[in-house]
Amino acid sequence: MSKLEIPYKDYRKCSLCGYCEINCPTFLEYRDLLKGPRWRVQSTILLDEGRVSLGERVVEALYSCLTCGSCNLKCPLNFNIPEIIVKGRTKANSGVSDFLPQNRFIASQIKKHKNPLGFKSKNRWAEELGIPQKGKTMLFVGCMYPYIDKLEVFLELSLRIGVKRLSSLASLLYKFGFNKAIGNLWRAKENRLYKIAHVLKSLGYELSYLRDEPCCGEILYNMGFFEEFEAHARRFAEYLKEKGVKEIISLSPFCGYTLKEIYPKIIDWWDIEVITLVEAVEERFEGGSIEELRVTYHDPCYYSRHLAIIDEPRMIMERIKGIELVEPKHHGVNTRCVGDGGVELYYPDYAYRVAEIRVRELLDTKARVIVTQCPACIAMIEWVVKKKNLGVEVKDIGEVVFDSMHHHSNG
Repeated sequence: MSKLEIPYKDYRKCSLCGYCEINCPTFLEYRDLLKGPRWRVQSTILLDEGRVSLGERVVEALYSCLTCGSCNLKCPLNFNIPEIIVKGRTKANSGVSDFLPQNRFIASQIKKHKNPLGFKSKNRWAEELGIPQKGKTMLFVGCMYPYIDKLEVFLELSLRIGVKRLSSLASLLYKFGFNKAIGNLWRAKENRLYKIAHVLKSLGYELSYLRDEPCCGEILYNMGFFEEFEAHARRFAEYLKEKGVKEIISLSPFCGYTLKEIYPKIIDWWDIEVITLVEAVEERFEGGSIEELRVTYHDPCYYSRHLAIIDEPRMIMERIKGIELVEPKHHGVNTRCVGDGGVELYYPDYAYRVAEIRVRELLDTKARVIVTQCPACIAMIEWVVKKKNLGVEVKDIGEVVFDSMHHHSNG
């Protein structure tokens, strides 16, 4: 039995009261029980008991979940509902490839290339800053960050031609090794990474990095491939041990959550301290200044609800002279998901509609810049902003800090 298995008795007690639906972004948008957490929990129970066979409706119920955790705020039994839904995916994944072929494709890429896309970042950001490949404190970039500016192409293609067709096309291209050629031609835009790493170095962090950084495996966990995830996590953990890593600074909330909360459940010796970028910056950043700028901050779900990181980004921005922070209607623990969390891999039309609603709310603040600290959130927000030509900037908080330090040093 996997160490990640949730005892059946824990979620069988669900009364299907429906309170969880009050906050669920997909349910609120579609008003369809199929796309609400109540039915997702029920699908897990029915699959577990063998009372329902895998079909389009069950698959859509389980995989249209954003795993954002909004539902947890209303559950009277204090269930971790996304965790239950991921458990349901473990029951479905043996046959889910018939409905969602991208699952096996992504899993195969992680096995072959150590990341979901099969691309390798050139790591020029690290070379330019003279960051070594071995050290106690490692900056963990994650799979998505180097390609944030390219992800909207995948998202738009999946929306226009369909995820199944795109997955089939990708499988064919990758079979003949075209992904390597695409990766070489399609260079990662590393300006953001350079700025973030520069900030951390300026704050006194002695960073290291991995030239061939593997995926942390969060996507395997999210898809319900527990056995594959555990095997991958153990290999990665041993690799980190060999490199002498004692502390990780994670740029992605998904990676941060996985390394901080899930790895200790399956790696008996896990003693590596994991902190997120906003925690690392807040701890040492004393302040800076920029020209007067009205910004709004989007709380990533995995920060605000899964890791309880809410105050740190606001404390950082409070220390930057010239910033006017205007909160959107839903913020902090009540933040609204921007449509990522895996749904963009399965149902990009759902993801886009959820993102569109959130971006509209962020723009109601009349801010010139949307600030956040999550590669998936940046990709989803930029997808909507560029598609609708909204003329607003989207920045990682690390970029904002860099700008304030640069302005401060010259002004």
